[in-house]
Amino acid sequence: MTKQAARKGVWRAQTPRLNLASSSNSTPTHSKHSPDPIIINLSTALQGFTITRAEEAEQKRDLKGKKMHFSDADLQIIKQNPLDDFRGTYRQFFLEKTDLTVEKVQEKPEILKLILHDATKEENARELFHVFLLQLSLTDASGELRHPSGSDTIARKRILLFAGEWPNQLDLDGDALSLCSDGLFKALVPETDVPDRDVWSSVYNLLTTFPAVDSPEARKNVAVMAKDYLTRYAKEHPYLLALNIGLSLVGFAIPPLLGALGFTSAGVGAGSAAAAWQSGFMGAVPKGSLFAACQSIAATGSAPLFSAAGWVTSSTITGATVLWDGMKGNKKDTKGKPGGEQEEKL
Repeated sequence: MTKQAARKGVWRAQTPRLNLASSSNSTPTHSKHSPDPIIINLSTALQGFTITRAEEAEQKRDLKGKKMHFSDADLQIIKQNPLDDFRGTYRQFFLEKTDLTVEKVQEKPEILKLILHDATKEENARELFHVFLLQLSLTDASGELRHPSGSDTIARKRILLFAGEWPNQLDLDGDALSLCSDGLFKALVPETDVPDRDVWSSVYNLLTTFPAVDSPEARKNVAVMAKDYLTRYAKEHPYLLALNIGLSLVGFAIPPLLGALGFTSAGVGAGSAAAAWQSGFMGAVPKGSLFAACQSIAATGSAPLFSAAGWVTSSTITGATVLWDGMKGNKKDTKGKPGGEQEEKL
């Protein structure tokens, strides 16, 4: 039923049947002092409609402050395999092994600097850092997925915003990544009040200044893509926007979103956001990259399955874990390990 039809239903339900005739064969007449029946109908209908709107407003007030829930359709997508296994792997690594939460990141934002620095060294580590940001921003302390709209912390929204931009930064050099780190560091420092708009502007300007190495035109395309990437989808499905690209690597597919970005079964659409992203590779898309995974999803409906467990057990990532634990003062995990004393001082 359309909204228009629904409103007509309210109108009919609230409008009484008026006996406009004094007899079966008489013509209704109105004195100049009697109200017009049409006005009576309109007033009665509007009164009923107002009550309906008031009830809706009251329901919204009741929902305010309560935990936000995903719709059934969204939950069906979120619960698809292998997402459960994937989330379990990262919960174990990030929440059990490192005990890292948004609150602790706010206390020591430099932790993210270390992870970001580590992400410049290891193959696939940048993708891991991207998914880590999503995991951090979209989960609570227990590791359960949370609805971004239900978050009461600006920090989570800032991390999610940064994570949404991260796919556009996978090909940036170390200097640009360092600037990303500095920007995120400042945004997360508890005593620093940075408006969300300023955080977005910083990331946008960063993408404009440090695009994937190609040409001035690619610089413009990447910046436009970043803007479209956020404004088009973040309002309706901010978590799907971020999770789509990050989780593509482990077989999590949301073809409608990829299609909107320009990934189709026939290839990359000309002039699309995907085309701007592809231009950054200068014709050679790396095997196993996020872009390649998105292409595979669009073409076949599934992505190649990568081993998340292989990433988290790599020497580089494991080394970063020791650093994070040291920074949090977790001495029992660093005691007796090479470089433990130096790392605890960081």
